[in-house]
Amino acid sequence: MKRKRAPMPKVQPWPGSTFALKTKWEDWIADRHLWVFLERRVPGKFGRLEVMHAIVPKGRKKSELGTLFGSARYRRGALDGARELFRQVAVPDDQAANFMQTIAREFPYPTPNEVFEEEMSNPLLAVALGDRYQELSYHRTGVPEVTEDDRALIAQCLAAFEARVKEDPAEGRKFLKFVLGSGRL
Repeated sequence: MKRKRAPMPKVQPWPGSTFALKTKWEDWIADRHLWVFLERRVPGKFGRLEVMHAIVPKGRKKSELGTLFGSARYRRGALDGARELFRQVAVPDDQAANFMQTIAREFPYPTPNEVFEEEMSNPLLAVALGDRYQELSYHRTGVPEVTEDDRALIAQCLAAFEARVKEDPAEGRKFLKFVLGSGRL
């Protein structure tokens, strides 16, 4: 059963704070952990907030850290979460932009193509579209969006897939084996 991720707790801003961004790598036995912290200071107060935490298998080179977050949607969510945290604690806009550039230099935002391809690789779509996957407009134009023609193609393929499953339950078992075997659930 999937657990719902708790929303990021609201963080109180400290008026008049100064901010610094810190990163920390730790080598563990089989992997490396990266933490990104935001430090904030006001007279008589110090606070450190975790902005991001990621785990990298030891075999990866530093140049391969873009795959750190596992999926484009997760990577985008983690970076957007960092941006939201900066907004919540009232980091000045120019400094927040500088912090995001620092983080995005090592962990770039996914491209629209990466996000689109990940969404289109959904197991149901992959099985339903089959070889017709190449007929999506994205493969002709390179534009990462679903057009009306694509929606019609997907609807047609899903209807054909549903008919195949109703006619032959083995098709349904094959689909379940594909989904459950791919670790998508």
